[in-house]
Amino acid sequence: MALDRFVYLKDEKPTREQLEQVLRNYIGEAGTINFENNMWFCTLPGKPTHLLQGVDGFPQERCVPLRDDERWFEIFYNKDDPKPHIDVITRQQDEFTTVVANGFQQLCARIWKGEMPPQ
Repeated sequence: MALDRFVYLKDEKPTREQLEQVLRNYIGEAGTINFENNMWFCTLPGKPTHLLQGVDGFPQERCVPLRDDERWFEIFYNKDDPKPHIDVITRQQDEFTTVVANGFQQLCARIWKGEMPPQ
């Protein structure tokens, strides 16, 4: 299941190059960034984990990460839409990836004075 985090833009809209540079500055050396099919893919280090994995008192059969391959999130930018927006997307990711993606959404909203709908 995917989780979309939208930033709806008004007067200030970044260029594709500006958005990519902000993403590169945000991630720094903590991950890798690739652009393909009109989207950025940001891969983070390590494998997904579950917050309660290995914690006594919680049924471990339910504390399994949804994914076991890698951590990543995606960014889609549609400035030509009638409602221009940046979409920061995670797909069945762990808490670490979710927090990094949330932070990028908030950063974009702050820089370009965008609106974030309630989650």
